[in-house]
Parts: sequence; C-alpha cells; structure tokens
Amino acid sequence: QTLMSKPSSRINVYVIGAAIPLKEAAAGANKAGKDILSGIAKKQDEFNSRNLEHKLFVILADDKNKEDTAKKIAGKLAELAESSQLLAVIGPYSSSNLAYILPIYTDHNLPLISPTVSAAMQDIKKSEGLKGFFDKQNGKSPFFFRMVEDTAASIKITLEYLKNNNYKNLIVFYDDEDLYSLSLFNRLNKQIEDNKKPDNKMFSIVEKIRIRKDPDPVQTTKNLTKTYGGQQNTTNTTAILYFQGAFKDEKDNNSSKKSLFKVLDENKGEFLVVGTNRMGEPIQDFVTALNNDAKTQIQILDKIVAPRPWFPSEESREFRQHRYFWKSEDIINWTYVMAYDATEVLLYAISHRENTNESPKPQDIQKFLNSNLVQNEGCKDKDKRGISADNAEILTTNITFNGSDRCPNPNSVDGYVLVKPVQESNIWKWQRVN
Repeated sequence: QTLMSKPSSRINVYVIGAAIPLKEAAAGANKAGKDILSGIAKKQDEFNSRNLEHKLFVILADDKNKEDTAKKIAGKLAELAESSQLLAVIGPYSSSNLAYILPIYTDHNLPLISPTVSAAMQDIKKSEGLKGFFDKQNGKSPFFFRMVEDTAASIKITLEYLKNNNYKNLIVFYDDEDLYSLSLFNRLNKQIEDNKKPDNKMFSIVEKIRIRKDPDPVQTTKNLTKTYGGQQNTTNTTAILYFQGAFKDEKDNNSSKKSLFKVLDENKGEFLVVGTNRMGEPIQDFVTALNNDAKTQIQILDKIVAPRPWFPSEESREFRQHRYFWKSEDIINWTYVMAYDATEVLLYAISHRENTNESPKPQDIQKFLNSNLVQNEGCKDKDKRGISADNAEILTTNITFNGSDRCPNPNSVDGYVLVKPVQESNIWKWQRVN
C-alpha cells in the first residue's frame, strides 16, 4: 500500500492475478488451489525479500473451479488489465475452466499462464465452449501458456509401462463431462491406434465405463473381476485406467463415497489400477479413505501406479529448501513446483521485456513469451533456448513453448514419471516406479 500510494513508485509494483479454486471449491480442487497459491507465494516471498525497489503484488480470486464464477472473474481481471493495473494471470486449475475463459483473456490481450491445465490442445480446440474461437485467431500468437506437459505425454509413459509389464487388456473409466478426463481417453485411443501393427494388436480396450453414468461402481467392479480376473500369471493381463476428472462438483468430490475408492476397495488388487496426475495427494488422506483392513489396503496400494509431470528427488538441495521453508513434506508436489515456475516465468518476462524504462504492459509479457528466446517451434532444439535454471530461479530445468504448449525437457528430464505408494516405517509415501 505504501508503494502504490506514491505515483513515482507505481512503476515498481508488478501486479499479477491468480484465478484458482480456493475456499469454496470441491475438496480435490481446493487442495490443488492451495498448492498453486503456495508456489506463487514462495516465489513472491523470494522476489520481494531480495528487491528493495521492485515488488510483486498478487491479486487473488477464487474461481471455485466453476464455469460461471471463472467467467465473471476473467471479466473483472480483464478490466484491470485494460487500465494497466494488471500484467498477467496465473490459472486456471482445470482444463474445463480454460475452455470457458480463454476467449475472454485473449480478447483483452491479457496473458494467462496455467501451472496445471494438461488437456491436449487437439481436445481443447474441440471443446463446446471454444467452437470457432481458434478459427478467428488466424495464426495470431497465443496469450495462453501452460507449464505442464499435456495428456499425450502422460499416456505415452503409461503405455510404455503397461507394455513392459504385459498388460494388454485395458478397462477404462472416464468422465465424458470433464475436458481433462476426456482428453486422456482421446489420447489413449489415438496412441493405441498409432501403435497398431498388422500382425500385432498391442493393446485392447475391453471395457469403457463412463464414471458419471455408472450407478453402482461396486457392482461394476465385481462384474469386471468375474469376467477378466484371475489372469495375473498370464502374458495377457488386464489393467484398469481410471481417468478421474478435475473435481468439478460435489459428485466428484466426497472422498468417502467417490467412485474411485469404491472401485479400489472392491478391486482389492485384482487388477493394476493406473490413476491420474492428482491421484492420492496427499497420500495419507488417500490411504485413510480406503475402506478395508490393513492387509487388504496393502494389496490395493501395491497395485496402483500414477503419472506425475514432475517428481521430487529427496537429494535435491532445492527440494529440501522448499520443504524447510514450509515445514511440510506434502506441499512440495508437482502442482506447487509448476506454480512456482509459472511465477518466475512472468517475472523473467517482465525483467527481459523491451523498453524496460517504461512501465510494463500485458502485451510486453505476451511478446516476450512468444519471442525466439522462449518459443521452440516443434520442440526440436530443447537444450539450446528457453528459460533454464542457469538464468532463472526455476525448478523444472528448461522452459520452452511451442505456441501455448510446454515443450518436453531434453531426455525427459523432470518430465512425466510413474509413481507408486510404498510404506516406510508405517508411513505411506509416493516413490518412482523405476
């Protein structure tokens, strides 16, 4: 307030927004929102502590992970940007919300950078709310950027694991009302089709279950076990791929009644279950929600794997520093890290914009993020350009974009990995599968 009350100091206050689910969102989205907020807060604390002249100011908005609220917030933030009081926005959390608000931010030339939206661009473009939007862009450079690799990368590592472990029959649970879940389902079908050979059908989707249309997940799982169970010792085993949505509403929220836990409890480790990138965070709450005795819990957890777009190394100095700052182990997950890096990307763009003698504008941020330094057409020269740990304070090694999309890092460094629950001294934690 002191800085902003002095006209001469106004140029030194960098204002960004954070439109994410907070207090009034469903529990899963609420947790993701808190992780995003913590990542932003850590970077803000570092920047403001080290800069006597410049300060980062963050406007918070709870979009509740719901369409109407997200649209209203986007409109209000766009008004602030038009009066040069806002440079960019971090958000949204979910792919579905992106489809609702992308036209608003783009029409008002306000950069939007999401730590967590991972639906593939092919699927985003097919979204009902974006019909005709991309046609009108006529090749214009984007105002949306994402920090996380998309669902195609998640499916790729999943299928590699299934192939290496002789899982060929796939039972797919998906939410056809959620853009993220639907994108996983679409990318799965596409990659299976692309991997087909005339004499070798590597994978077969034997069952497709729409989560929101399934009246009795327990009975469904019983039927699946009866039909496909008892194959553990064969070379043609079955796995469940459970593509949970992004916690859009209470139906997808109550952990004690959630379809996922009913499936896991009834499955009892019969089939391998592959989850999504938010499965089991925090893991202690996830374990507690399983409604079985300790022995059966172990059987269930032993047959679970989940992809992560980033996973911490216990030996990492940076990881230990962040954990010490928050006095917490649960908070330093991929969502937190992507939000931390998203904030650094914006700060880096502000400091490297053209005309640094003038007050920064939203278009300056967008222009920099679309420059040759950060854009990596086709994601070919991954180790030659971009924002990296050598010239910025980021945790995910190297940041380049191909349009809106985050490019993969060289040799999959810090890219998607698969993790599984392990128990150490009666405490459950996630650990890399390989």
